[in-house]
Amino acid sequence: MTDISIARRYTLYTLLLMLVLTAVFAPLMSLASYRQEYQRISEQIEQIEHSHIPALVSSLWMTHYKLLQEQIEGIVEFPYIDRVEIIDDEGRLYSVHYRENPVPQFEEMKKYRHTLTYAYRGEEIQVGELILYVNTRRLRSDVIKGQVPFLLYNLLVALSLSVAVSLLFHMMVGRHLRYFAEFLQSSSDSAMLSSHFSYERRKSYDDELTQLAEAVNSMRQKLHRQFEEKEMLLREVHHRIKNNMSSIEALLRMQADSLDNPTAVTSLEEAASRLQSMMVLYDKLYRQGMVDSMSVAEYLPALLKEILEIFPGGKKVQLHTEVDDILFNAQELSSLGIMTNELVTNSLKHGFLGQAEGHISVVLRRESEQKLEFIYRDDGVGVSDSVISGESGGLGFMLIRSMIDQFEGTFEISGKQGILVRILFSH
Repeated sequence: MTDISIARRYTLYTLLLMLVLTAVFAPLMSLASYRQEYQRISEQIEQIEHSHIPALVSSLWMTHYKLLQEQIEGIVEFPYIDRVEIIDDEGRLYSVHYRENPVPQFEEMKKYRHTLTYAYRGEEIQVGELILYVNTRRLRSDVIKGQVPFLLYNLLVALSLSVAVSLLFHMMVGRHLRYFAEFLQSSSDSAMLSSHFSYERRKSYDDELTQLAEAVNSMRQKLHRQFEEKEMLLREVHHRIKNNMSSIEALLRMQADSLDNPTAVTSLEEAASRLQSMMVLYDKLYRQGMVDSMSVAEYLPALLKEILEIFPGGKKVQLHTEVDDILFNAQELSSLGIMTNELVTNSLKHGFLGQAEGHISVVLRRESEQKLEFIYRDDGVGVSDSVISGESGGLGFMLIRSMIDQFEGTFEISGKQGILVRILFSH
């Protein structure tokens, strides 16, 4: 998008319009001037016919050729008459041409012929012919030259008018609109919708700019009230959801405490632990006000800490995390949380039996521009080959494999000297 202000565009359009009008009217005015000058020449020729022809006829009749030559030289001084010829009744030629046009192009000139007659005893006797050569080419050239100052004047007026209009538009409209746009861009956040806009003008005017600002301010106030109502409803919904999830987790643990069947107790505790991972994710998303996405560096360490605090034997485990600041959507974080919960729970239940302490390391980093690497490691007793091959391992490892499939990743599992799980997936 081209970054040109309205004032500049208005200036360019005004200048262009003036140039177009000048280009249209300049030929018309030149044509009008040419016709006017040509009409003046016609009037001069009529004047010559009335004032000079009687004297020319008299000179020819009396054969006073010196006087005739002087009379011809007087006629050639008329504007744009470049040559005058007189041919007498015996065919002799008497001519004079315009002294500033030493090499006239007679074929390009317009000719005016007039027969010279002398009235003698009631008869018209032809004594010769007068031929006037009018230089219309020089006439056109002079008319065009005369229009040049007019064109320059119009261009200067157009340029001055365009600059003046641009400055006036900038002072009265353009700068206020730019300030208005900057205000809207800087206060587009929902928390700043309550701020009120006003122009920095010395006087208050009830014009279109003021009406625009009032309409936008009114709209922003309505949006601000709607956002406040929405935030209040969301806080209430989030609070209820969190309470419900906490109640379900508490019920699962209470049910587990009331049972004597070890298998049932384990299943309920695992279900409560999985629910706990989702509660941590939900709480993080809710607290930072982002319900769609979140950095995994904020979620994963908090989840691991929560699991170790509530799980029996978690306090004897030393935790090491190395998690890059990468944005995940809520669905991806949920899958990652369930997978991590299963790995940690498995280590705490089976990996550190008989050990005074244990170590768990979780790494999530970007291996390449399109690939992420997740590494989980503990220094417990490891896992059997049947678990690695997928022949056994229970629901936990089934969930882990299912989460990996959701990421469309590849994984490696090693069970010697503790468990090592390495997953590569696209992101």
